[in-house]
Amino acid sequence: MKDFCSWCEKSPKELILERDREKDNPDPNKRTGIKNLILDFRKHLEKQGYAPKTINSRDGAIRGFFSAVLGTAGMINIGNYANKEVKIRHDLIPT
Repeated sequence: MKDFCSWCEKSPKELILERDREKDNPDPNKRTGIKNLILDFRKHLEKQGYAPKTINSRDGAIRGFFSAVLGTAGMINIGNYANKEVKIRHDLIPT
């Protein structure tokens, strides 16, 4: 969270207030400010060479922060991002 705040040059309080204003907006297309910040932060971390699991854990911590403070109304759904490099492995279980 500290890295995210210093990267976007906003305090946690400013981020909470911004997300709180967004979630009350009736137009869903205008509720994407914080989501776009998180996606841009993910791209920044990718350019810095961080591993996908590190990026995912930082992303989860940031989104968890908003959920913890604002409850389920403050949740941010990122979905899949364009440059994902995470590989899914299916383990075969003998039956």
